[in-house]
Amino acid sequence: MGYGQDKKRTYANFQGSYEAGINLFGLLTGSVANGSNAIDGNVRTQSTLSVPVGVLGLLSATQYLEFTTDGNHGNVRTISGDVPVTVKIQLPSEVLGLLSGVEIGSFRNLSPVSATLVNRAGYNTNNRTVAYSGNALLNLLQGTGTFEVTFTPGEDYQGVFVRLSGDGLSVLLTSGVFHAYIYEDHSYANCEEKHTPVDVLHGTRSGSIGALTSLGGVTNPYNAIDNFTDYATMNVGVGALNTIYLNTVFPTPSEPGQVVRVVLEQPGSLLDLSVLSSFSIQPYNRGTAVGSPIVANGGLLNARLLPGTQKYELAFKVDNPFDRVELRFDNTVTALTSLRVYEVSRLPRV
Repeated sequence: MGYGQDKKRTYANFQGSYEAGINLFGLLTGSVANGSNAIDGNVRTQSTLSVPVGVLGLLSATQYLEFTTDGNHGNVRTISGDVPVTVKIQLPSEVLGLLSGVEIGSFRNLSPVSATLVNRAGYNTNNRTVAYSGNALLNLLQGTGTFEVTFTPGEDYQGVFVRLSGDGLSVLLTSGVFHAYIYEDHSYANCEEKHTPVDVLHGTRSGSIGALTSLGGVTNPYNAIDNFTDYATMNVGVGALNTIYLNTVFPTPSEPGQVVRVVLEQPGSLLDLSVLSSFSIQPYNRGTAVGSPIVANGGLLNARLLPGTQKYELAFKVDNPFDRVELRFDNTVTALTSLRVYEVSRLPRV
């Protein structure tokens, strides 16, 4: 999606769940808790899919997020198969080695189902197409935290699903589902609305699954886009071979030549820019990197200390359109292990 016709997210606005297992007195099935959180329009709230100790792979929890004209299942929309769809999910580190039990895809013809000995009452369909699962999903995400998974179904669809299954494992599995959306044409009332961040993704990446269980991560991630007083904190774990990321998402691609602005602070002392070799900034347009990562202590950034504070403003121009900015904090041999992020913003074209 490049610069041109403005687009706006249209969220899936009906949800149904299929909780399967051994429905004897409803005691041993997968579950979907707070399902409505995935269609409430709030990017920060999530439903929770859970599968307790698996029994021969019989336990599963599936949540369907459907596009309708008014939030009622009876008024379902059919989306063209060439329209990409995105679902935002949360995966804890304990799920990563078990991604054979996670499926994401598209569906049609969702219908109510009654309770039986193998499922609770809910919704289900046999018309599902899996887009990602197992190693394909692991290779796509390469980490733990919150992610967006975008795919183009290739055939008409009415929504997306996330399925979590136990596969006979003796561990509790959980996953979060925040929302699903497509982009449709939209005219914004003003430029400020176009350039105000709409969401934040955050977590840890590593080439080794084991490294993802190490200390480190992002606390209060949404503070990076709330106001100039609050802050998110990026922490790297000592000895962890991983990268902490904080990805700020904007509603539309930028115009060519807009400026990225990041405001940072080192807790307890004035930030020494020379130790920022482990910190970089990568613009994206959807899932495609826009240029190479900008190293914070390199010569491509304009850095200045904000008067009367210990905060540094980092700014640089991006020639091509971008709709998200990812901050990366690598665990390297350096004294810097924590950074406060007060702001990630997109300034007008210069």
